[in-house]
Amino acid sequence: MNFELIGAIPSKKNTWKVNKYGKVYQSKQEAIDGLLTQLVAQKREYTNPPIKTNCMLLLKVYGDNRNDLDNQITSICDLLQKGGVVVNDRLIKRIDAEKFIDRKTPRAEISII
Repeated sequence: MNFELIGAIPSKKNTWKVNKYGKVYQSKQEAIDGLLTQLVAQKREYTNPPIKTNCMLLLKVYGDNRNDLDNQITSICDLLQKGGVVVNDRLIKRIDAEKFIDRKTPRAEISII
């Protein structure tokens, strides 16, 4: 299965913020929801049920150089689970990821084998 998510991939670690009252919230929830909507729409093209066996993830992440790739990988794995592509993201046993600088069209190209 192949997916392309258009937009910057937020680092999950950096989305949690604490306000002055001590409440914890996700500051980039809108960006995450937008990516999830894209993923679910693209998943409809496949008639396959969610992956229930071990799999491999091939990633190409395009964007600026500010976010750490490892944190973006975590965000993408969580999106794949929430979007129903994989039953559980711990089934992803191997990840081959590359990061490229492209500030004009940030995106993630995802292949699951």
